[in-house]
Amino acid sequence: MRKFLISRIGISLIMSCALLLTGCGAKQQDTATAEETESASYTEEGILPDITKFEIPEEIPQTLTETDLRVFQSLVGVRAGDLQGSGVIYDENEESMLIVTAGHVLEHDTGELLVTLPDETVVAASGIVKARNCDLAFLWVDKADLTESTWESCLVADTDRNAFDALEVYEDVWMYGGTSGQPVYAFVVEPWIYVEDFTQYMLLLQGLMEPGMSGGGAFTEDGVFLGILCGADEEGKVAVVPYSIIESERAGLDNP
Repeated sequence: MRKFLISRIGISLIMSCALLLTGCGAKQQDTATAEETESASYTEEGILPDITKFEIPEEIPQTLTETDLRVFQSLVGVRAGDLQGSGVIYDENEESMLIVTAGHVLEHDTGELLVTLPDETVVAASGIVKARNCDLAFLWVDKADLTESTWESCLVADTDRNAFDALEVYEDVWMYGGTSGQPVYAFVVEPWIYVEDFTQYMLLLQGLMEPGMSGGGAFTEDGVFLGILCGADEEGKVAVVPYSIIESERAGLDNP
């Protein structure tokens, strides 16, 4: 159980019929101290459930748990051109690691995609495949390009189809990615809903997605991977490519 204080504030949320979701990649600047958020615009109308009077938890100081530290070892940074996002280590074999991220994070790819691993090692991706039907991309990193200590610092994210299928409205989840170094609280609005902005079925959360979190992961309290963060609107509704779709897309890939 996490150690943090929560004050419950009853807020009546009027759900709009238009879901204007934006990507949350952080645009890199030439100066080290400047950072600007770049938003990918989605203009099609979305279909949202008629849910009101959600109680939004407000976090006060939080202590990182062993689960948090384990999840951090499955997170990477992904940089394509001047756009910085996140990714999740999804699988591995003797030769490479497979990383999943949001497809729109790669929109500014100029030919060299850089991956920052948990120990801060930066390496170029050796392969890229973008999913055709959803906001998802797969990257490969060759283990031959890594030292043994770097390789050992990386963990494949925990997955559990039963835990994913059992998700319910209001269930607590945690979002990881970006540069804050802290998990961000969210809760489930709809486990499975068609979102017009992304033209696919998605997991819909309520939370405060931060710049650079696109391509990061949503996880259960126990650290089970639920999906890839893709975008959020001004009301804090967060669209996630769900684990079930990632599994389906993964099955269609050739072995790396």
